[in-house]
Amino acid sequence: MLSSELLDELHQLERADKARVIQILAGELAVEGEAFFSDGSIYDFWSPIDAPEAARILTQMLADRQEVSG
Repeated sequence: MLSSELLDELHQLERADKARVIQILAGELAVEGEAFFSDGSIYDFWSPIDAPEAARILTQMLADRQEVSG
């Protein structure tokens, strides 16, 4: 069971560190044989390619972030 202290620590991580934690845990799950994806399988995923409004929002978010970070 996750402690509230651990969850608090995870919430405070920077985005890149959160992604790294996910990568590490997903790798451990794969090694344990509990991976959700199988080698050689094809999986559908959603993309904003067919959603111009979502693409516009994502582009605006990136532009806003670049303005903030200088």
